[in-house]
Amino acid sequence: MTLIRTNRDKYAELNTVLPGVRRVVIEGDNCLDTPTIASVSLINANTEMSYTLPEGTVMFRFKSSRGQKLSLRYKADGPVYTIPLKTEYCLTGVCTEVTLFLSSPKSNVIVEIESWANTQ
Repeated sequence: MTLIRTNRDKYAELNTVLPGVRRVVIEGDNCLDTPTIASVSLINANTEMSYTLPEGTVMFRFKSSRGQKLSLRYKADGPVYTIPLKTEYCLTGVCTEVTLFLSSPKSNVIVEIESWANTQ
């Protein structure tokens, strides 16, 4: 297990979920409901596509369908976070509306996104 520093000023656990697949988890403590499942098609290499998480989202996770490297921004002009090959990114404790700006150095990449909302 490896701990990595995150932009939320916490440590995240980087561990092996399946052989060759890593998962980044940032812990939080909110109530969750049924997930919303979506996909974003990154047709062109190095071209950002945006996806706005549903209202009330408290947790989300995403990965590329084939384990490709991804880039993530939380603001169009914000810093870029690199999601390594074969890594699933998961963030809990979301407290505001979030738009993900996603891109990949490869073309024809599909990003699978699951999000959970607090309905209370």
